[in-house]
Amino acid sequence: MLTRCASRQAGIAIQTGPLRPLLSSGAHWAPESHWGGEGRTAMAQANGGGQIMQLVRGWLTLPLALLIGIAVCMAVVSALLIEIQSGATAWIVGQSHWSNAQQESVYWMERYLGSGNTADLQSACRVLEVPLGDRAARVAIEQPVIDWDAVYAGLGAGRNAREDMPHMVRLYRYGQQFPYLGDAIALWKRTDGDVLQLSALADRAASVQAATRPDPRALQALRDELHVLDGRMRRDASQFLGYLTRCARLLHDVMVVCSLVTLLLVLITCVLAMRRIRDYLLSHEGRFRTAFQQAALGMVKFDLRGNVLDANASMANILLYRPEELQACTLAEVMHPEDIKLDSRGMLDWPKLLQSGEKRFVRADGGVMWGRWSASLVEPGPEEPTLVLAVIEDVSHAHDLADQVAFHACHDALTGLINRHEIERRLQLLIELPRSPQMCHALCFVDMDYFKLVNDTFGHAVGDKFLCHFADVITMQLRPGDWLGRLGGDEFAILLANTDLPQARALLEGMHAVLGQPWSHQGGRPLTPSCSFGVVEIRQSASDVNSLMTAADLACHAAKEEGRNRIRCFNETDVALAQRRHDGGWISAVQLAIAEERLLLYAQKIQVLSDPGRLQYEVLVRMRASDGRVLSPGEFLPAVERYGLGRMVDTYVLESLCAQLSANPMHLAILDLCHVNLSAQSIAQPDFLDFVCALFERYPALVPKLCMEITETAVIGDLEHAQRFVQSVRARGCHVALDDFGSGMASFGYLKQFTVDVLKIDCGFVRNYAHDAVDRAAVHSIAQVGLALGIEVVAEGVESEADIPGLRDAGVGQVQGFSLHRPCPLEELLHPPQLVPVSG
Repeated sequence: MLTRCASRQAGIAIQTGPLRPLLSSGAHWAPESHWGGEGRTAMAQANGGGQIMQLVRGWLTLPLALLIGIAVCMAVVSALLIEIQSGATAWIVGQSHWSNAQQESVYWMERYLGSGNTADLQSACRVLEVPLGDRAARVAIEQPVIDWDAVYAGLGAGRNAREDMPHMVRLYRYGQQFPYLGDAIALWKRTDGDVLQLSALADRAASVQAATRPDPRALQALRDELHVLDGRMRRDASQFLGYLTRCARLLHDVMVVCSLVTLLLVLITCVLAMRRIRDYLLSHEGRFRTAFQQAALGMVKFDLRGNVLDANASMANILLYRPEELQACTLAEVMHPEDIKLDSRGMLDWPKLLQSGEKRFVRADGGVMWGRWSASLVEPGPEEPTLVLAVIEDVSHAHDLADQVAFHACHDALTGLINRHEIERRLQLLIELPRSPQMCHALCFVDMDYFKLVNDTFGHAVGDKFLCHFADVITMQLRPGDWLGRLGGDEFAILLANTDLPQARALLEGMHAVLGQPWSHQGGRPLTPSCSFGVVEIRQSASDVNSLMTAADLACHAAKEEGRNRIRCFNETDVALAQRRHDGGWISAVQLAIAEERLLLYAQKIQVLSDPGRLQYEVLVRMRASDGRVLSPGEFLPAVERYGLGRMVDTYVLESLCAQLSANPMHLAILDLCHVNLSAQSIAQPDFLDFVCALFERYPALVPKLCMEITETAVIGDLEHAQRFVQSVRARGCHVALDDFGSGMASFGYLKQFTVDVLKIDCGFVRNYAHDAVDRAAVHSIAQVGLALGIEVVAEGVESEADIPGLRDAGVGQVQGFSLHRPCPLEELLHPPQLVPVSG
């Protein structure tokens, strides 16, 4: 037995009332599957219900099997004996009817021989039907196929009960080998002659009595014969009854012996089961003690007052107690007060405490650890108290890891500041908190200026230190209640609590002055931080986090556009900020349109003056709004360009165009050249060239049919990337056009460094060609330079066909404009009413 402590005063009052339903029903809390082998073994051994189930499943298997076998065998034997006894009893009763009928028939024959009264003879014949009926039934039973009608008729004539007849038949057919029963049947068969002789004697007596004067000697002879038959039949009936009686006694003796044998076997089985139970309990008590003491999990036994009765070494190590010290404690001393469950009277609420879960425990040094708790009632034996066995697994390390994961989920790894997700969560809570109309806060976005230059010049290690220094300086300027977070990259967010816009500006100006102090890094020259601030006021009317962050972001970008290193406050009436907000709306609309494939490809034909039959056109982009309207590029492309998302639109247009052209080989066969506009932002991104080259590999047949248009301003802005792009696509057989030539006031010298196939004159020079001499001179000069360099020259924006002769004379080879062809869906050119191949 486990060591038990003497009763002592518990730290908490206890009442066992709530446990009675659990104890009376035998319910217990099984240990969770995550405890492992040791915890499960110990708790199962300690639990009475678990012991019984294990006994039934294991140790009692053989005795139980023996008992079942004995019971089955006894039932079979008993059924067989009862069947034989029922049949024998029925035959004894039938023999009684048979014997009485035989004696009655002799009696009536005796009277008939003396009186000659026909009624006496009829009575003799009537009772003689009993043995004759039994004989007829026996003959029917002996047939290979029983004639049940004959059996029931014969046995019925023999005055036998109908419900006994099946037992009589089965005993006769299958019990002839049973002791004494076979002798009785053989004797019965020998009496057939006497029964038939008695019947014949009745017939002879009727003949003698039928004479006018019966012969006395004949009557006397019949009497003598009748007396002989009567004596012989009485003797056979008595012997038949004796056989059946001895058979019944034998059956009784057999049943007694079987009962005694069965009782003996049951006693032997019970003794065997008890010995096995005793051996099981002795061995498992030792195993439980070993498992309890050596388990890696903490295990402890409590009484219902919460006193520790026993605890293993692991439990003592987990709680930093010596084993003897732990056994002097109570549940209230080792479990955290907030995790102890008490009922309304302040007593331990064991039904709740028995629920598994993670709880906090207090170590001997006062520290708190987390443990996975699983407790079970140990059902008491006779005159034993109810105990509680608890298994505790130390999960403090898992909780520490979870805390770290939770911290990293809402904090920036580099600076330790809260991240964007946590910033948005805190702002949402701030909006949801009730506050007075006068109370307001300020949200500020901070964007470091030229931070990319720091990374490119000094390396990312210095850039990271610079970011951390920047964050530390801001943190030191914050007041209680303010907080700082990192949005990502070089962008930060500051919340200035209980601060209106003028106060926020004043605070940020002081912060801006401190941030402007030079910062020295190891082994390099000092760096002077520069940053742009965008501030928005959070009032009671603020509805959502997204609008607040958008407003702060707009103000911050406006500060950067106005020259950087300054503070810009958001104002709903500010035109510039309103425009940026308008542009932001277009960005989301364009992104959604691309996702839903609502960007449409249109085309405008380019007329070749020397051969009008050649099919050339420029692909233009339109957008179908969510309400079905088709929007011109002037409505959404400027916003796309301002936000640097031109690459997104170019990628979509090129992929869609190539897919449509490759799906229409007949159109491709007559197509001379297809012009596609590219954004300067796309040209400046090296990976865009990789995308174009990959597209050329997927659609090699399209490459000589395409002409990439780049603007003159794109060339001037990033000549290196533009040259690389043009050289790469031209090397693969694609044409290149310099669009809007003349709009950037570029020198004609660029054309010597920059080889293109087509030169498109800006429409600003073409629109007033017929009325402005300067425009005519500019067009003439550009056309002549193009001719000299062998470049095709296209005049854009031709408003009147009357201008075409003059443009042709100036050296322009191709013209394009609304007067010649209004842009139409590309689908109309891909599938015109009739396609006519054009030579050349």
